Amino acid sequence: MTIKKAVTNSMVAGAVALAIAGISASDAKAEHHENMEKCYGVAKAGHNDCGVADGKHSCQHEATVDSSGHEWVALPKGVCDKLVGGSLTPYDGTAADHNNCGAAKGAANNCGAKKGEANKCG
Repeated sequence: MTIKKAVTNSMVAGAVALAIAGISASDAKAEHHENMEKCYGVAKAGHNDCGVADGKHSCQHEATVDSSGHEWVALPKGVCDKLVGGSLTPYDGTAADHNNCGAAKGAANNCGAKKGEANKCG
């Protein structure tokens, strides 16, 4: 076998291996995406995934405060609802506002009161 033929065979084998790896990675990414959901209110400043619900920026890692109700991270389905501040929909304020039963009138909370109403914590 000539050196030229050996190099050509190696290049072809490498190209095939890369193609197979690319297909596997695409399948894994699609499966990964299908099993994930946006979780708002749990991103640490500078650690958000892509964009923001209120349109203030469109890139990941641009969150300026911890636990903003407009910033999100992708988490496995079912995990978000288990986290303090976690919400499948964006909300105003931070997780501290959103989950605080002692929130002042006008602050969002998850104690049965709507924003703008006094909270309903017993």
